[in-house]
Order: sequence, then structure tokens, then C-alpha cells
Amino acid sequence: MLVLLIAVTILGLSAGMAGSSWKIITQRAKEQELLWRGNQIRKAIASYYKTGHAGVQASYPSSMDDLLRDPRFLGTIEGSVLHI
Repeated sequence: MLVLLIAVTILGLSAGMAGSSWKIITQRAKEQELLWRGNQIRKAIASYYKTGHAGVQASYPSSMDDLLRDPRFLGTIEGSVLHI
């Protein structure tokens, strides 16, 4: 009976350590995803600022929707080519 109690205790401790390790791994993956998304948004804002009409002062987007569909142009912009 004592051996069974010790085995259950050891099994419980090892499961707890594995659970906390899994939690750390999951947290790191979420943080990496968040950093990647933030970097993509930063790049989109920089691209929006750099791309503009001739003679018009560069500006930042007024909302996140402006990054998806630029109201300054009639069509969509992919890379440096305007598609109508």
C-alpha cells in the first residue's frame, strides 16, 4: 500500500511538472505569434506612409481598415503595382 501511495505521488508530481512546462511552451508560442502580427502591422503602416500620390504629403492611416483597403486609391495595391 505504501509503495502504491509513493507511486501515485511521484506520478502526480511528474504530471504537474509536465503541465507547467506545456503552459510555458504554449505561452511562448502565443508571444511569438503576437510579435509576428505586430511586426506585420508595423510594416503595413510603413508601406501606407511611403505609398502616396505625387505631390501629396505622406500620411498615416486613420484606421486599421485603411491598411486593408486604401481609400486614397481606386483599386488595390499589391507590391508597387496598382490594380483596378
